[in-house]
Amino acid sequence: MCQMIRLCAAWFFVGIVIIPTTVFADTDPRPGSQTALNSLVQSYRRTIIELVEFQEKNQGISGFDPFTSYEEQILATIVLGLDNIDNNAANQLVFDLSGVYFGEAPAAVFSCLVQRKGRKLMKYLKKGQSLTSWCIKELPAKVCHEEKHALSNLLGDIERESYLECDLPIYAYQ
Repeated sequence: MCQMIRLCAAWFFVGIVIIPTTVFADTDPRPGSQTALNSLVQSYRRTIIELVEFQEKNQGISGFDPFTSYEEQILATIVLGLDNIDNNAANQLVFDLSGVYFGEAPAAVFSCLVQRKGRKLMKYLKKGQSLTSWCIKELPAKVCHEEKHALSNLLGDIERESYLECDLPIYAYQ
């Protein structure tokens, strides 16, 4: 029964990642069109919301703990996707995610993404945007950093901005 729950959870989240990309696909599927990229970023945003909501609803269920490895894989996939998209929608999502706490392993991958997009994220800080407003509005409060903590993390990652300092294997090929 426990394996069945894990399998269902895995397929559920595979569907969350794949289905939105086909549903929101650009009617003119030109590779790299801004419409297609913006829709993909919106599906990433929705996937994160659904992931956190699913986790919140299923806490306390016996056998649910192994799900965290699936969660980390999904978040790493989204971070890699955001790393490969260079537009305002992707940068805004990275900025919004700076106020979210996902755990230690995903935080390290996200830190690398922030280092790589650091200068682009500074424009949102200069505009005075809150790092935690999206998180507080869309996600459970317990996954949201305090504003000062989120700002400290973001600025610390931006200061280390360098392609060489991300020593995670997923970035080694670039």
